[in-house]
Amino acid sequence: MPILKPMKKNELVSISAKFPKHLKDEISDYCTLAGIETTQEFLIQASEYVLSKDKDWVKYKKDNNL
Repeated sequence: MPILKPMKKNELVSISAKFPKHLKDEISDYCTLAGIETTQEFLIQASEYVLSKDKDWVKYKKDNNL
């Protein structure tokens, strides 16, 4: 069962990034498996996951009222 799932639409802003081709291909394949429609959805959810699980980041946010 995939960790990420299709998501609801939110207000979005644009960013630009370049990825190694092999990683982009793997992300695309994962999106197919998980029923995620766009790479954008994957990147949003993967970012949210990392930010929620990184204990140092969570503490930093708390300590700095972010």
